[in-house]
Amino acid sequence: MNRLTVFLTVLTVVAVLVTLVVILVLPSVLS
Repeated sequence: MNRLTVFLTVLTVVAVLVTLVVILVLPSVLS
């Protein structure tokens, strides 16, 4: 794996984690 592949993989994982956090937190904030 080269550096670009590692960077894209980390970016994807971070994006998924942020999405999950937003989905979990938003209902609590809005209600």
